[in-house]
Formats: sequence, structure tokens, C-alpha cells
Amino acid sequence: MGLQARVTMLAVGLVVLVQVGWGLSVVQSDSNLLRAEAERRGMQVLRALSVPCAVALANREIETLDSVLASFTGEETRDLELLSIAILDSEGRVIAHTDPVQFGVRAEDEFTKSALSSETQVVIQGLGTEAPLMLLSMPIISGHRWGTATAVLSLESVERQIRKN
Repeated sequence: MGLQARVTMLAVGLVVLVQVGWGLSVVQSDSNLLRAEAERRGMQVLRALSVPCAVALANREIETLDSVLASFTGEETRDLELLSIAILDSEGRVIAHTDPVQFGVRAEDEFTKSALSSETQVVIQGLGTEAPLMLLSMPIISGHRWGTATAVLSLESVERQIRKN
């Protein structure tokens, strides 16, 4: 093989490597953007939820908390893939939940412990048993911290969209 052929092969190889590297960086960037968008939307739901829940939680109006949660799990949040939302008191006891069976349960998992002790939002992305999940929390504050709102989002559609691209 002559020198010209070797130089041509080297140039073609370098172009292919650059294209592959650039393509992988674009895919990584797109996947980070999709996950960040899911996080942003989930946090918007928790922020909007924390406002009406602060007064109801301070007054221990459980029926009001339940009706507020019901309004946040309707059609408008279906594309967000909210699996559950919980309102916890300052001790980690579930005061309201989208699953009524969870009422009164004391949450003892690591995510909840970190959410209860944090003064800001907490976000954990990870793999669930069946689908990738995102765990979000937002302190419920109205002059005083009354509790914490938590949400579990499915990232299955986000991951499916990433694989499709």
C-alpha cells in the first residue's frame, strides 16, 4: 500500500472518529436535556402543590390535602408520568398520599430521610425495579416548615425517547 493510500485511510479514519465522538456527545446532551426537563416539570408540580398544602398542613386539614392531591393527579399531569405524590409531616409520617393505603405510614427510606432534613429540594434519579424512576422532594414552608412534598416519576417514556433518538 502506497503512502497516498495510507494518508487517505488515516484521514477517513480520523473523520469517522470525529463524527462518532460528536454523535455520542449529542446523544448524551439530548438525554441530559430530556431528564432535566422531566425534573423541571416535576419540581413545578411540587412547587404548585406546596402552596395550598402549607395552610392545610398547618391546620391539619386532611380532607383539604386529599382534595389538593386529587387535583394534581388528573389529566394535565398524565404525560408527566407521576406514579405517586405524598405529603409528609415534619416527622416523616404520611399525612396525604395518592395511594390512600399509605396514610399514616412513617417513611423510613434514605430518600425520605434526606428530603426531611434538607432545606431545599432533593432529586434522585435511579433505576427502579421495573422502570427508571426519579424521586423529588420539596419542603412545604409558610413562615415555618410544616412538612415535605415528595413525588415519584417514571422515566420510562424519557428513556424510550432517548433510545429512539
